[in-house]
Order: sequence, then structure tokens, then C-alpha cells
Amino acid sequence: RPQARRLSPNVTRISATREKMMDDYSKLLQDLLNEYARSVGLSSLTLDEAGRCCLLFDDKVSVTLESHPETGALVMFAELGPLPAEREHDFCRRMLQGNYFWQHTGGLGTLALSPEEDPNLPPTALLMYQTALSSLDFGTFQNRLSDFVDTAEAWIDYLSEFDQAKDSDEVQMPQPGHDSPMLRV
Repeated sequence: RPQARRLSPNVTRISATREKMMDDYSKLLQDLLNEYARSVGLSSLTLDEAGRCCLLFDDKVSVTLESHPETGALVMFAELGPLPAEREHDFCRRMLQGNYFWQHTGGLGTLALSPEEDPNLPPTALLMYQTALSSLDFGTFQNRLSDFVDTAEAWIDYLSEFDQAKDSDEVQMPQPGHDSPMLRV
């Protein structure tokens, strides 16, 4: 019969260290947001209680930024819109093709579907991206955010065109402005 184990005094130390790491990652993201706000002429941008900040670009692209303290990652995501009601499967196939070696996301994101929480609502397409917060200086953050917004906007436009087209082959898949991270020979 196994014996119960006692917690070591290190548990308190580990917990305190974990909380400090969580604060450090939130501070890193907040520092990047402060610098970004200054660069675009805003007085401030702040994280909410959940550690998120939502930004709206050109009244079209809403990007949520959040830090994940467990992994030290910055996560960006944007809702692209609901899937076309009559052609969900065809659009999902296109999203999977878009993810293939990041050919149609420019390496800045993965296309996904939101979980179906309400069966009366259509699934929503998302663009998601993750990177290590500790690897970002402000210039890199600003460039990745800009490229992410451009990619999300291209997919929002594509989704709209796809929904209106009679034949899905009529609509060209997005081609983000920078090359895939694959090595070309």
C-alpha cells in the first residue's frame, strides 16, 4: 500500500517563483503595449484583469493580445468571421490548405475554428499566432503585429469574397506580403 507523501517546504518557494514569472510576462507585454501606444499617438493601452488587450484596426480587424504565463508566450488572435453557412466544409478545406507550410498565412498564424458553444450560431474562423515574449524587442513586436493584422485582414476579405462567390475556385486564396519561413532552393 503506497504511503502518503508530504509536501516539501519548496512548494511555497515554487509557487512564489511561478507568481513572479506570471507578473514578469504580464509586465513584458504591458511594456510593449506602452511603447506601441506612444508610437501610434495613444496615451495608453492596458491589459484587462484577464491579462488581455484588444485592439481594433481600421474598424475591421480586432486583435486580442495576451500573455500566457505558463509558457511565457504572447498569443495574438483575430476573429475572421462566421463560416459560410452552405459551404462550411469547403471553406474549412481552404483553411487547412492555407495552413499547409503557412503558405497562405505568411508564417504568421494558424487558421482555426472556434469551439461550437452555441449550436444555433455558425462556427467562427480565427487566425492565431504565438511567440515567446522574452524574444521580442519593440521593433519585432511592432512588425509581427503589423504583419498579423495584414494577414487577418486578407483572410477577412477572402472569407467575404468566398461567401459571395458561386464557385469557391473563383476566389484566390490570400497571399501575405512576405515569404513562408520554408527554405527555398
